[in-house]
Amino acid sequence: MDVVVDFGRPEWTQAADESTFPPVKRHRLTARRSRVMETLGAVHASDGAALAALVDLAVLAMVSLFLDVVPTWFRIAYPVAAVAAGYVGRLYTERDSVQTRGVGWYPGRVVGALTAVAVIPVALGLVGVAAAAELEIGAFVALTGLRCLTWVALVVARRRGHSLRPTLIIGAAQPAATVWRRLVEFPEAGLLPVQLLTFDAAHEPGVVQDALDEWDIQHVVLVAPGRAEAALTASLPRQPERAPFFSAVPALTELFLDPGSVTEVGGIPLIPLGRVTRMRHRFPGKRAFDIAVSSLLLLLGAPLLALVAIAVKLDDGGPIFYRQARVGRNGELFRMVKFRTMVVGADKLLDEM
Repeated sequence: MDVVVDFGRPEWTQAADESTFPPVKRHRLTARRSRVMETLGAVHASDGAALAALVDLAVLAMVSLFLDVVPTWFRIAYPVAAVAAGYVGRLYTERDSVQTRGVGWYPGRVVGALTAVAVIPVALGLVGVAAAAELEIGAFVALTGLRCLTWVALVVARRRGHSLRPTLIIGAAQPAATVWRRLVEFPEAGLLPVQLLTFDAAHEPGVVQDALDEWDIQHVVLVAPGRAEAALTASLPRQPERAPFFSAVPALTELFLDPGSVTEVGGIPLIPLGRVTRMRHRFPGKRAFDIAVSSLLLLLGAPLLALVAIAVKLDDGGPIFYRQARVGRNGELFRMVKFRTMVVGADKLLDEM
């Protein structure tokens, strides 16, 4: 169902002075869902879904065939290897419309994957440097050019009110009203403000969740939260499947701490925060990777570990290892084993000392 908003006075959960709301004229935007625009948005953002990877795979395959500067086996392997490198390097991951506003966010992320794939065969002498460089430049231009085209299409669509994300703004009256106005005036950011809460109202139990459910909120903007953010954290939704994206309008001092993480919408700085969930999605095969790599490192480090064991034993003749029960994830106990670094029975001497 479309969300249609007339941008006059937004509804506040907590009453506020009428003068705090900016007059925004000649704006009538909707959150019309468009499957085509959502698909373009996923490709533009290199979303974690397989669609973006398949599109990039097709583009890279066409570039490899068109340039015809490397051996046939490398033309076939290059697109697959580049996309795989992109997955490992987190090129294909979930991003919101604030993080992917414009095209400048993309080149720095894709060049690493393309370079990693080209360097190895060059180092082994299987592909010439000039040929690999030509292929990499062609791939870089093609993939970045695709994002330029998708961005132009998204800007046109969003200015017409298509595929905007219903957005909740939480903050003090005056600055929050300014953010509301900027998001309306610059819909290419992909955010459609539909509800606004003060921090006092948002701290009330269930208020934020009710607003999220009523308006099908997909994005939340926190306006200079500062000290209020600690109390607000407890009321934020944490369901992985329904959690909205979050952005924060930082205080001035925070801009100097990490200016590289800040994007801008109509002169308003925004720091993308991602989703607030209790669980993080793991890369497929991460457990097997962890076991394989840790086993290899233990094997390579075995001589050093043996020397450490001998040194501990020769120092005072006591046991090499120290064992103790520790509290782990979800309060579960696990048995910890480490090289002993203290005197024998040190844990029993705490009260005495």
